[in-house]
Amino acid sequence: MSSLSKLFGVASLAVLIASCGGGGGGGGGSSGGGTTPPIANAAVGGIWSGRDPISGANVLGVVSEDGRAQFAIFDGGYPTQYWGTLSTNGNSVTSSNFQVADDLTYFGTATISGTISARQSLNLTISFTPAAGCAASVCGTARTASGTLTFSTLYNRGGSLSRVAGNWRDVGTGQIYNINASGVVFLQDAVTGCFVNGQVSTINTNFNAYSATYTFTNCRIPYTALNNTTATGLVTVDDVVTPNRIFLGAQYRASGVTYTVYGEATKT
Repeated sequence: MSSLSKLFGVASLAVLIASCGGGGGGGGGSSGGGTTPPIANAAVGGIWSGRDPISGANVLGVVSEDGRAQFAIFDGGYPTQYWGTLSTNGNSVTSSNFQVADDLTYFGTATISGTISARQSLNLTISFTPAAGCAASVCGTARTASGTLTFSTLYNRGGSLSRVAGNWRDVGTGQIYNINASGVVFLQDAVTGCFVNGQVSTINTNFNAYSATYTFTNCRIPYTALNNTTATGLVTVDDVVTPNRIFLGAQYRASGVTYTVYGEATKT
């Protein structure tokens, strides 16, 4: 499975996306007759950055408006990913189906809880449970830690396929992949022989988070286990810097085991 690090690069962020405060929510009040209206559920979407409370490493998170979430932890080597779904009840945040893995190893599961100031900050407690049978030297032990992530206003720049379209050079491998005007992705990897065909799609055009799928075919020995697997994940674009940068994270299953893809590329 190490072919994925060749396909998309072992990308380590030298500088995380600049994080800024977002807009605040509206005020409350009483309706006629003294009845207090219900508190609206806070929007969970955003590009989030800070420190992983467990490892202390830099983290870049993308959460779409529908709650799909992935967090890349830059803890040395290939980034570790947490992914699942986040939901809110008022300003409280809870998680569903969170898993933890990198390109080679499935580490286990996690639960996330905490509070959110929409478009400003996420105050989270993460509880990690290692996969059954995984040695502590590989997966570590069960642990819980708390920390805060900060919202980046890049999320408010909107989502349009014109922003992701173009040729992108992977910062780890130098290989170039293309995303056309309809969001179709294509890469042929010179090392593995794999053809990567994918699709990037908008989720909510008001926000800078996209869904993506990537299917691997024609991979040569010893990478044939990748053939006909499909990775799914999220994409975001930094179109403030020059050249523009694109960040992708995705997950796939091969032989019943979950692995991840992470990449960072600059526009050519």
